[in-house]
Order: sequence, then structure tokens, then C-alpha cells
Amino acid sequence: MKLFFLFLTLNLSISVFSQVSGEIIVDGRKIESEIAYTFPMKTSGVLVFAIAVNTEGKVIACDLLKDQSTISSMRYIYESKNLILTQLKFERGNGFPTYHKGIVTMRAVVPEN
Repeated sequence: MKLFFLFLTLNLSISVFSQVSGEIIVDGRKIESEIAYTFPMKTSGVLVFAIAVNTEGKVIACDLLKDQSTISSMRYIYESKNLILTQLKFERGNGFPTYHKGIVTMRAVVPEN
């Protein structure tokens, strides 16, 4: 029973702090080209995007999940979406689903002066 709680705690702590989550991570697909998952802003908050990745490892769809996001600035939404679509790359392979789904969380942080 102790082992079960240890396993559960480790899994929850990893999923809380990870920036990419969902089916794509559960299936063990590796990220080949990382991006900065934070950006400076006057207030803190999060933008959460649902992504789909093709067999080549390219992000082909990126949709904002409004119900999970706390930022409504269109500027930051477009910049984050563009960054995900153009620079985030995953491991290629035919062993993965044609449209592999995942979640990307972008965090706004207040810069320290």
C-alpha cells in the first residue's frame, strides 16, 4: 500500500510541473526541440493549448483551451501559439498515432526587478 501511495505521489508531482502532458507523454514520445514555456508579463497566469502532432514530429494543430487558461491577451495567445507551431518538435516515427494529441501549458511570469 505504501508503494502505491509513493507511485501516485510521484506521478501527480510530475504531471503538475510538466509543461507538456497528455497522451503524447504517456506514450513516451520524446521532445526533440524544446521551447521556452514561460514569458514575461505584468501579471502571472497560464495559457493551455491542445496540440496534435503528425508522424513527422511536427505540431500541426494548436487550439487554445479557454476554460483552462487564465490569460485573455490576444497578443500572448498568438505569440505562444506561433511558438508552439513553429519551434516545438517531437520524435518522428510511424509507431505513433497519425494525430498524436497532447497539452502544452505556457506560463506568464512577473519579471523580478
